[in-house]
Amino acid sequence: MGPWNYWPTFDPNGNRYDQNTYFGRYCHFVNLVNPMRLLATDTDLNQAKTLLDGHSKGLKTAATDQQLWEAKELLDMTLHPDTKEKVPAPFRMSAFALVNVPICVGLMTPNPTIAATLFWQWINQSYNVAVNFANRNASNTMKNEEIMRAYGIATATSCSIAVGLGQFVKRSGFLSPGVRNLVQRVVPYTAIAVSSSLNICLMRADEAVNGIDVRNAAGEVIGRSTVAGKEALFQTVFSRAFLVPVAPLLLPPLIMSRLNIRNPRLRFAAELMVINGCIFSALPACIAAFPQVSAIKRTELEPALQAKTTEELLYFNKGL
Repeated sequence: MGPWNYWPTFDPNGNRYDQNTYFGRYCHFVNLVNPMRLLATDTDLNQAKTLLDGHSKGLKTAATDQQLWEAKELLDMTLHPDTKEKVPAPFRMSAFALVNVPICVGLMTPNPTIAATLFWQWINQSYNVAVNFANRNASNTMKNEEIMRAYGIATATSCSIAVGLGQFVKRSGFLSPGVRNLVQRVVPYTAIAVSSSLNICLMRADEAVNGIDVRNAAGEVIGRSTVAGKEALFQTVFSRAFLVPVAPLLLPPLIMSRLNIRNPRLRFAAELMVINGCIFSALPACIAAFPQVSAIKRTELEPALQAKTTEELLYFNKGL
C-alpha cells in the first residue's frame, strides 16, 4: 500500500501521516499544495464540516476512515488553523506553485530591462506579502500601517538588489560571457532569497516581539511565548524564503543549458515545463523541513509559562 492510499483509524486531533518524520510531513504537504483542492466549493466545505461535526458528537454514520480523513484534510487546507476562517484561494499553499509559475518566468527572462526587473520583483513581493499575511500565526494582529511598511521595505529591497546586482554583472568586464550569463541568472534568486526573508520577518515581527500562543497536547492555550515566536519565524524563513526559490530559479538555467534547444518557441515551452516541475517538486519538499504545528520543550520557554504546566512538550502553529 502506497502513502497516498494510507488510511489509518481516524483521529480528529491528529494527522494521517506521522509528523515526527520528514517523509510523513512531505506526504502531508504534498496533499496541502495539491492545486485540485482549489476546486472545492462552499458546498464541499459545508459537507465536510457536517461530516466531522457528526463524528465528534458520536452520531452513527456510514462514513469510512478515508472519508473522514479527506474531510479533515480539505478543511485543514482551506481554513486558517488559528482563526478557522477561509483563506482566500490565491493565497493558499495549494495556489502558491501555480501563481509562481508566471512570476518565475518573468524573473528568469534573459537580459531584462530595468523596468522589467522592477516590475517582476514588485509582483513577486506583492504576492509574498499577501501569502505571508494569510498564512501567519494569527495570535497577533497587524495594523494596516505595519503591513504597508513591511510591503514597502521588502519591495524596495528586492528591486534594489535585483537592479544593482544585475547592472554590476553586466558591467563586470573581468567575467567571461558564459560565466557572466550564468551569474546573471543567479541574480533573481539572490534578490528573492534576501527580500523574501526580510518580507517574512517584517510581516511577522510581532510574533518575536510579543509572542505567539503556546498550547498543550489537548489544544488549550497555556500562554504567549516570544521564544516560540522566534522559533516559528526562523523555521518559516529557512524553509520557505531560502529553500523554496532554489529549485525553480537555479535549476532551470542549468537544465536548459544541457538541453541546448535553439528554437526560441520550443525553448520557451521547455523552460516553462521545467520551471513548473521544479516549483511543484520543491514546494512540499522544502516546507516539510518542519511540522506546521511544532513542538517545543517546556524547559525552553519563559519561566512564567513553565510554571503553568507540567507537560514536557508544548505546541505552537509556526504558520506556512
